[in-house]
Amino acid sequence: MRLPSRQGAYRVVGRARLSGGKGPVIMRVASGRRPILANGFSSPGGLSLERIGEIERCFNTTDRVWLTFDDGGSPSQVSRILGTLAARRVRARFFFTGAWARSNPALMRRIRGEGHAVGNHSSNHPALSKLSSEDVTRQITGGTRPSAMPRLLRPPFAAGALTSRLERLAGKQGYRLCRWTVDTYDWQGPSVARMVERIRTGDEMTPPIAAGGNILMHGTGPNTSRGLGQIIDAVRAEGLQLERL
Repeated sequence: MRLPSRQGAYRVVGRARLSGGKGPVIMRVASGRRPILANGFSSPGGLSLERIGEIERCFNTTDRVWLTFDDGGSPSQVSRILGTLAARRVRARFFFTGAWARSNPALMRRIRGEGHAVGNHSSNHPALSKLSSEDVTRQITGGTRPSAMPRLLRPPFAAGALTSRLERLAGKQGYRLCRWTVDTYDWQGPSVARMVERIRTGDEMTPPIAAGGNILMHGTGPNTSRGLGQIIDAVRAEGLQLERL
């Protein structure tokens, strides 16, 4: 899909033709739940479907599923997340902002010391697609120093994550872009059961988990730390492997 270049709100309409064997052909037309907002810097060209897939998988070349946590969170909640990961022997990837890391140095040392991977999520969480090239560079420089290869940058809100402009700017600093394949929308406060359902079967907001995918969560999610054990169980119930500590 080619995004519009003129600023404004747009709604996506999809059409599907469903058929199977000798059954009837069913046509469905539906509009998107959320508008597409064209309000950032344009890119000189698009990305291939292959590259988009690599960015969504965060260049994970294995079949293992990644648990990822964005933004930051209260020290008590982040500690509970780390405790569950340790008890379940699961390695996660933390994309906490540089501002959070600077305010919580002891927890950042604990995250690294307990064997988890760290990625860059900018300095203070702006939409990088709306920033000049110079400001994007400053946001990346002020982000948390990665601890694993490849060095991954997850743009806040995923804004610009699938654009050649941001790929070029990130590449100049040795980064590859990282999005996600499954979104729990935990920041909205869904129940644990709802998050588990999204991971196992998907819904109108997100596809289900598959081998080599990664699950987006947040250290600020109201029910994330409480439901993390069930989320881990849900991935394993699908016959999938998580990264191990």
